[in-house]
Amino acid sequence: MDFNQVGEALKSLRPWPLVGAILLTVPFFLVKSWRWRLILRQLGIHISNREATQLYGVGLFVGQATPGQLGEMVRAHFLWRKGHDPIKSAGSVVVDRVLDSIALALFVVAGVMMFMRQWALAALLLALLLAVCALFVPWANSKISRFTAKLKSRPRLQHLVDAAQRFVITFPLSMCEPKAAVLIVGATLLSSALNFLRFYLLLAALGLSLPVAHFIFGVSWANFAGLLPVTIFGVGLREAVLVQVFQDAGQTAEGAIAFSALILAAYLLNIVWGFGAWLLETR
Repeated sequence: MDFNQVGEALKSLRPWPLVGAILLTVPFFLVKSWRWRLILRQLGIHISNREATQLYGVGLFVGQATPGQLGEMVRAHFLWRKGHDPIKSAGSVVVDRVLDSIALALFVVAGVMMFMRQWALAALLLALLLAVCALFVPWANSKISRFTAKLKSRPRLQHLVDAAQRFVITFPLSMCEPKAAVLIVGATLLSSALNFLRFYLLLAALGLSLPVAHFIFGVSWANFAGLLPVTIFGVGLREAVLVQVFQDAGQTAEGAIAFSALILAAYLLNIVWGFGAWLLETR
């Protein structure tokens, strides 16, 4: 790989697409913090939009700097400090992250199928997976129920079992009201669209282009790899996938590395905003 080419690509950035990508960060995270507030409301925790945005920024500050963004659970910690139910607080963050993971996984599965180019085999594997889940889930549920019943017979473990059960039901509780579920899913789709638009502008800032399928599915695949709790910011994993995607689309590996560098810079900007939220929350 010629890193001089990477440097040249970054030096010749087009300013306006880059500015647009930076500005889109504001509505992107406002939508995500609003969705989290909706989830909290369904769980009986009521906070203002300002509080939700500020706490989301706190979680962003810690989460971006930890493998797999696991540090976002700090949002729950600050909710506990405000006197809210700790289990529901933690559950709201998990639900928030699960929704993003599900949305991303849908694109990732399609992307993997596209890059495998074995549509029949992929469809067969997916059908087998669904069949296994259909058989395994009832079996696992019965085993868990028996195990839980045994634990409940021991008074010392009763509190732990009750807490675990309350935590598990936070997801269905947050989505049980149809109107709220529609709004939450809609906010998830909107935030995904804004994120794709941010990445498209970063790509345009480099003067590069990818076929639509490679851009949507390939970038999703790369982002998913970057979320794996292996490295900070997903460095290394994301680049490996992007190089594969770019070369498959007839682009250079240097272009993939330059694009990944802009994504990393965008994440660093997230930390800057999150740090401000952290200072406000901890002062």
